Parts: sequence; structure tokens; C-alpha cells
Amino acid sequence: MKVQLDIFEIYDGKCGPLTEMVGFLLEPYEGKGYHLYQDNYYNSIDETNELLQKLIRVCGTIRVNRGLLKEMIEEAKKVEER
Repeated sequence: MKVQLDIFEIYDGKCGPLTEMVGFLLEPYEGKGYHLYQDNYYNSIDETNELLQKLIRVCGTIRVNRGLLKEMIEEAKKVEER
């Protein structure tokens, strides 16, 4: 069974950090084993770890400056050089 949840909230920066907004939107789905697909604007290592602890799996792209391990950054540079 495939379910797509479209939840929208306009982020204007006035309501606090972006990670708080993501947490607020996903609160009803914590502990239920949902998968979250997101783009690199919202994704970070810290956010992903926090969501995994709430049993929300994360899949998506990530920016190099969002907390990647040094080894991952070096691997990304190798891929770019190809």
C-alpha cells in the first residue's frame, strides 16, 4: 500500500528554526514507521538522526555543508571530479 501525505506549511523564518518546523509537521507520524522523502534544502545529518529516533525513515539528497562526515565530503569531491 502506498500513501502520499501532502503537508504544507509556508516557512518564513519567523516561527523558529527550520528543523522545528519539520518536527512540528511530522509530529503526528512519529513512531509509526513512515518514510520521509525530502530535498537538500531541508535535509541534514542532525535532522535525519532525530527523525530516525522517532521511527521516521529519511531518504533524499543532502548538501555537503549540512553536517556530512569528512569521509563523505571527500567521496563527494571524487565523484564531482569524474
